[in-house]
Amino acid sequence: MVQTLKQRCAYREQRVFTAEDGLLHVKIDGGGSRVILPAVYWGLAFKEAHDCIWAGHLRGQPTIERLKRVYWWPHMREAVPNWVSACQYCGSCKARPKTVVPPLRSVKNGDVRDRWAIDVVGSLPETIRGNRYVIDAVEYTTRYAVAEAVPEHTAKAIAKFLMNRVVLVYGPMREIMMNEAREFGSKVTSELLALMQVKQATPVPYRPNLLGLVERFHRTWKYIVSLYLDEEQTDWDALCRVRQYHEVLIRDLKTARDLAAVALQKEQARQAIYYNMRNERHRVDFREGQLVWVYRPARGLGITKLGHRWRGSAQIVQAAGYDNFKVKMLESEHEIVVHCSFLLPFYHPINLLNHMAKDMALDLREEAIAATDIDEDDSPNAEQEGLAPSSEKQASSEPQIIENASTGGQNGDE
Repeated sequence: MVQTLKQRCAYREQRVFTAEDGLLHVKIDGGGSRVILPAVYWGLAFKEAHDCIWAGHLRGQPTIERLKRVYWWPHMREAVPNWVSACQYCGSCKARPKTVVPPLRSVKNGDVRDRWAIDVVGSLPETIRGNRYVIDAVEYTTRYAVAEAVPEHTAKAIAKFLMNRVVLVYGPMREIMMNEAREFGSKVTSELLALMQVKQATPVPYRPNLLGLVERFHRTWKYIVSLYLDEEQTDWDALCRVRQYHEVLIRDLKTARDLAAVALQKEQARQAIYYNMRNERHRVDFREGQLVWVYRPARGLGITKLGHRWRGSAQIVQAAGYDNFKVKMLESEHEIVVHCSFLLPFYHPINLLNHMAKDMALDLREEAIAATDIDEDDSPNAEQEGLAPSSEKQASSEPQIIENASTGGQNGDE
């Protein structure tokens, strides 16, 4: 690339010349000039303009402005954003967690008492009876809610609440929705649900939307109870069971429920169409084998807010359903299930590296040809001294040099 520009002495009506320092320069608009940087030094220039402590890992435009002060090469404005997109530090820190928005899907309710959602609220101000938490369960079809105040949210308290307040009163359920808290995933809770043949559904971490029904009940319950508390806020547990509900749960409303189900499906389809249209630009189709970033903030003792929240690179193994994917962390070989909103494509500057390799191969080829021309100019003196090579050796040496240069370019492409 450099030798070609030197021979042409111009690039798109821009003058190319050799300055007093021996470097090749290009004339730019405004009267100044910049050094034409060979492809072999592009990586060093990128690191200096983007990765160093004075550059601050800024976006593409500030990096371009830093490079334009000194250097120039063809298509520099396209190469810099590719390099910035492939920066490991920027990818693990600056990625936005809500870039990917999956299509809107409805959760089928089924029959009455088939699906329940359970969660724990707290910690709240301690009452006179020593209660600090509220365990509540909401039935999906009728929105019927059951709540109980408890002093601690342990696995034993969860199992006792499910058996005494839900199962023995309203009958067993087919499925129960809960988060990944320790008391919900304990051995006691798991064995109780297994004995009742209840399917346990758990949303992925940092994605509580699947429990939106019970989360909405939390807000309603807190708002109503706060209106009747005393000044010390120590009697809120007495209001847990004081609530008024309709008697739909014990009536036969099959016809009304069927009509409501049809209307609900139409409304869900209408809302899904507009929702998907609004978020069409955030749609990313991940495929098996693709490299991605994974949103996994570090947790535990000694972890500060300055840590990187994105981990990579990871490889998608297969789709896990409901916009979830099973991915394998390449560093630890550990496989996890992640929601698509916590995945981002992992970029490699393949085109940039291929372009750099081709330019380096071209430079090596031009240097080899130039070196061969110099040897031919010096050949009469060599013949006088009796050291001139035969014409066959000279003819065979030039293709060998060019072949090595092209081989080096292919290795660079790989």
